[in-house]
Amino acid sequence: MLQSVHITPGNKASIYLLAASVFAISTVEMLPLGLLMKIVEEYQVSIKTAGLVVSVYALGVVAGGPLLTALTTMIPRKKLLLALLVLFLAGSLLSALATTFPVLLIAR
Repeated sequence: MLQSVHITPGNKASIYLLAASVFAISTVEMLPLGLLMKIVEEYQVSIKTAGLVVSVYALGVVAGGPLLTALTTMIPRKKLLLALLVLFLAGSLLSALATTFPVLLIAR
């Protein structure tokens, strides 16, 4: 049976944070598609190799999602989300500042 949910200011902020997180993660996943030629030029790699920035990220999400879910069952969800967002931000920052292609892949 479905329960009604009472939206409080705290819940509302959480919903906005979750929506912003989903938007950011989805955007970052697909962003390199429009930048592939720039990545090829910047890092002097083939287009196939540059495409790995998307594939590696997707593989990390596919493998990491279920694994993180299984390993973090005892951690409160809010704290986990905030910690993962900080990690995501650090990876994104490292990606933006990457001077070599391997660093870019690891940061992704």
